[in-house]
Amino acid sequence: EGEWQLSPHEESELALRRIVLRPDGSPEVECVLEPNIVAAQDRMTTFGAWWIPAFGEPHLLIGMAYSSPGEGPRGGFRLYNEQMEIVSETVGVVEVDEGLAPDILMIDVTGHAALEVVVMGSAVAGGPPIAVLELVRGSGLPAFGFHLCSVRANGPGVVQLQRLLVDARYSVGPSGIDGWYGPDTRAAVIRFQRDRNLVVSGVVGREVWNELVVESPE
Repeated sequence: EGEWQLSPHEESELALRRIVLRPDGSPEVECVLEPNIVAAQDRMTTFGAWWIPAFGEPHLLIGMAYSSPGEGPRGGFRLYNEQMEIVSETVGVVEVDEGLAPDILMIDVTGHAALEVVVMGSAVAGGPPIAVLELVRGSGLPAFGFHLCSVRANGPGVVQLQRLLVDARYSVGPSGIDGWYGPDTRAAVIRFQRDRNLVVSGVVGREVWNELVVESPE
């Protein structure tokens, strides 16, 4: 119901923006890739972004930190392709030290290993890894996120998501089930995540699909 569900104000220092420059240095493209959540009851922001060679092509790995009242910060990762579509997300949640983002020790997203993982280092110099997170892709369940750097996600997967949300009594906005993952559908996902004590991100990943399918009437 608020502006935080759409995108941050331009003066916000939290948003992760993508800027493509022309040869003369002027911006050709400038958009908000990760619209951070800054509501009183939830907070989501980025703690890092890295261009990495994944599956033989450049991908953008983004570290996300989440917090809500009474809980310490938690973190995870999303992987975007060059078209700024979400390719995969991490399974599991890592604790993030207050005011200090742990470093990445190792990434294996070549597509050749049995697991595609991100290994997070300890905040203590020389300490053991604090988390090994698996990146999941190709599970048959599409991931959706609303941002301003690519064509808005649309299609039968979004229709399925919207129907499940409506069945669970979450409005997807005045346009109804229209097959587009826009700000109204994202707002419905955020309300659903909060009500189910999931990480509040506005991104539809495996956790959201699993919870919706469980609630879906036969």
